[in-house]
Amino acid sequence: MPETHLRITENMRFLKDSFGFDPLETRRQVVGLVGLRPGRRVLEVGTGDGWTATILAEAGFEVVGIDLDPDALRSARRQRAHLAPGLYHRMRFRCVDATELPFTTGCFDAVFCYCVIHHMDDCVTAVREMARVCKPSGVVVIADLNTAGLRVARAAMARHGEGHEENACRPSWIATLLAAEGFTAERYDLDFVTAFLVRGLRPHQRPQTCVAKTAACCAMREVRA
Repeated sequence: MPETHLRITENMRFLKDSFGFDPLETRRQVVGLVGLRPGRRVLEVGTGDGWTATILAEAGFEVVGIDLDPDALRSARRQRAHLAPGLYHRMRFRCVDATELPFTTGCFDAVFCYCVIHHMDDCVTAVREMARVCKPSGVVVIADLNTAGLRVARAAMARHGEGHEENACRPSWIATLLAAEGFTAERYDLDFVTAFLVRGLRPHQRPQTCVAKTAACCAMREVRA
């Protein structure tokens, strides 16, 4: 069940107060790792309620936020409508499948995917698509919950009597996936999130094979209490 804006806000407050995990500040940390100049065109994959898109727009980027959940996108538009026009107009939201991005090759200066990979059915194809639409001079940022992050995320959902929906893709598997695809990634281990930054993309040189075990692992979905 998609989380409502109120539920998400409540969970973020719980994570910060109970565990010292500030999801918004962590997003800002990840955005700060990239070092892009303002005005760049950025794709955010799995935008959900639009929190990361807002932080990217605040940093001066032109943001396209995509998600498969139309309810989440409606909430993102509604919740961001109160922002200053100059900020709100730097964000656009579209209902798009991350495994079939309707964008031309190399049209974004950066692609962000924050804490979404562990929800995906086919993260291998999604990563390939993210790399495809990013400029060779750009950067693909994949950040996801590490062991500590998953533990507190499960605790937040357990408060509502629900499990945390996740596949078996963890930072170690993301690293394996990226290496198998021929990418060199910078790795940053934060307290609750691990971020991978891939630069120097060469679309015509990308291998189209991947470690079978990694693909199977990433495709496997499970619900943990």
